[in-house]
Amino acid sequence: MVPASSTPTEFAWSARDNVNYNETGILASLDFAAKNAKELLRNFHTKSLNSWQKGLKEPPYAFLIPEDQGDPARVAQLVARLLAQHIEVWHASAAIHLKDGESRQEPTWCG
Repeated sequence: MVPASSTPTEFAWSARDNVNYNETGILASLDFAAKNAKELLRNFHTKSLNSWQKGLKEPPYAFLIPEDQGDPARVAQLVARLLAQHIEVWHASAAIHLKDGESRQEPTWCG
């Protein structure tokens, strides 16, 4: 049991404390990246190469985004964000037939 006299007093958190806290985290991250630069670069290269090879060896897949969800503005926002990242997105002009026998009627976005 902790004696009552050693319990911490209240601490008033200030904006300066917040800046110092963030600075410590950023400096620690930069220090780690500087000390492990070669390994981080090698891992990034390996991840990118594996992703590229997966695209060559496996069939393409897509996400279906039904338009008739609760909030059409959020669907439009999602599609806009995908397009801003140069991800191919198209609007289905006919029913989409899936591998498991199901089909999706329009309106549906595919990305």
